[in-house]
Amino acid sequence: MRKIFPVFIALLLLAVFSGAAHSQSQVTGTYINSGDSKEYLTLYPNGTFFLKQRKVPQDMEHPFEDLTGTYKMNGNAITLELADGGEAEGKIKDNVFEDGQSKPWVKQGTAKPAAKPSK
Repeated sequence: MRKIFPVFIALLLLAVFSGAAHSQSQVTGTYINSGDSKEYLTLYPNGTFFLKQRKVPQDMEHPFEDLTGTYKMNGNAITLELADGGEAEGKIKDNVFEDGQSKPWVKQGTAKPAAKPSK
């Protein structure tokens, strides 16, 4: 019995960590802002990201900024941790990244989910 218990714990830990890695690998890819196709977010398998977005306030000469950092998944919630220490949060569900302003970004190479019927 004592020999079985450590093996059981090792298998349990392997299942937990491989499941966490699997969920992160499912979200990797490029998400395109459905309201502005020139803005995109790329999530890499190593836990880093690249984000190209429009500057606020607008800069007509240089309209975009490039941001990099790391990301963490917690269920459907994602936290983007910027290189300068800032953070942004969103959700990923059904190949759609929803940013902090509830704007959908659709994963490249996937179909946009059908709109929910209005009541």
